[in-house]
Amino acid sequence: MRWIPPLALLVATSACASPPPAPATMPAPKIALPVLDAAPKETSAPKESLLLPPGDRPSIPEWNGATAWLNVDRPLRRDALRGHVVVVDFWTSCCINCLQTLPTLAAIERRFAKDPVLVVGVHSPKFDEEKNAARLRDTLRDLEIVHPVAVDANMTIWDAWGVRAWPTVALIDAEGRLAWVGSGEPDPADLSGAVEEALAEGRATNVLAKAPIEGLRPDRGPAGVLRYPGKVLALQNGGLAIADTGHHRIVLTNAAGAVEAVFGSGEAGAKDGAAERATFQRPQGMTEVGADLYVADTGNHLIRKIDRATRQVITVAGTGELGAEPLGLQEHTGRTAPLRSPWDLLHHKGSIYVALAGSHQIAVFDPKMGTVRLYAGSGREAREDGPAQAAAFAQPSALATDDKSLFVLDSETSSVRAIDFATATVRTVIGVDLFVFGDVDGEAAKARLQHPIGMTYGQGALWVADSYNGKVKRVDPAKGTTRTVLTGLAEPAGITVAGKDLVVADTNKSRIVRRAITASGEAAPVAFAGLAPPKAP
Repeated sequence: MRWIPPLALLVATSACASPPPAPATMPAPKIALPVLDAAPKETSAPKESLLLPPGDRPSIPEWNGATAWLNVDRPLRRDALRGHVVVVDFWTSCCINCLQTLPTLAAIERRFAKDPVLVVGVHSPKFDEEKNAARLRDTLRDLEIVHPVAVDANMTIWDAWGVRAWPTVALIDAEGRLAWVGSGEPDPADLSGAVEEALAEGRATNVLAKAPIEGLRPDRGPAGVLRYPGKVLALQNGGLAIADTGHHRIVLTNAAGAVEAVFGSGEAGAKDGAAERATFQRPQGMTEVGADLYVADTGNHLIRKIDRATRQVITVAGTGELGAEPLGLQEHTGRTAPLRSPWDLLHHKGSIYVALAGSHQIAVFDPKMGTVRLYAGSGREAREDGPAQAAAFAQPSALATDDKSLFVLDSETSSVRAIDFATATVRTVIGVDLFVFGDVDGEAAKARLQHPIGMTYGQGALWVADSYNGKVKRVDPAKGTTRTVLTGLAEPAGITVAGKDLVVADTNKSRIVRRAITASGEAAPVAFAGLAPPKAP
């Protein structure tokens, strides 16, 4: 394998955009991370080797600079890791490519559970709110991350390692040397093979540790009726549909707030069938089509249909695997569509629009024909207006409509976009670009959001769950004028208009809250009669 500098290999579909250049006064990184390329390396090392030759492996820097450590009761140190093969994941919790890397890391942890292999996360923030260790603790609980994570709030570890993109995954051999590194979502087979090779080296030289790392303390968080709920949808019958994301299930209520049905056993999976036996994996957005409810089964990269009459769950689109590339111009039959993290759905005039956060695109699913095609987005992560299929989005996470335009919430650019149905052109309602964010109300030119995830339309306005600011904001869909209408929330991820009320998924407080649109003050928690946490398997 040939090794090249990190800036030379950044793939749009597998790595988030890198941060702005560091100031000229920033000290040079202690090591410069290479990135694996596919070309062969002309050395005496075996051609099949995934690792750097032992003589070319630099020692890693000390783990200095973390403002906190999570899932472990003490800071990790370089010497304490000797004897272990360590997979280091440089990530940030907003980045869809980082989230799509987590299943690969979890598979490594399962496969090598009996070996001296440790995954260590280094959380280097993209947004201001991501520096908050308490907020990150909720994120780890929500995502079921149990390995140690360094809170690299000032990006000190990032700079010391010379990292340039999220995610970057590195492998440290049992002697504390950098043996493998890749920018972007790692290939599961390559990463697993690199771990196997590093373990084999450690066995051959008898340097593998005989005991696990001390002080590991996975924090799974408290149990509750809801667990980090994502999207919420007002139903035509006056009830609500709630994506109980952390419990991998969908909860349906009637107009009185009583639970009518729960779809999903509570286990993560992709099993079709009866409500109580079917499984989802981190479901998010939902939309109604007649008597059916369609669900963005985000963790499975699927679209599922809930038949409320028969109480059956049916998979209608997606392969069940993470799509390798953005959608092209080819139309797909539903089960062959290579979806990447569908995050929200919206039914409009017979079509279901799909926010593909993982490929920065909008797709259209035809529920009658069972086909999937591209509607908007080149696949490039950016804020670029113009003709729909040439425009660029950045992690679209919510959809809404006023029947004239399809509104798209771009989380990574903290912006609201609009696609005119008649002309198929994209414009920006509010927002600027990657790394431009804030908490500012007012006219469109100065208004700022911070990584919003939820959005709905009602009573002539867009209502945005401004997630990282912990607020709900009203956005004028034509002018972009923005004002705060609700505060005191903890990373709200979903919002819907139910009659004259705003209903919000107050995600990090694991609850749903409700308040009249015209009222002021805090929203009231909603109680769900008859709802209980899933039974333990």
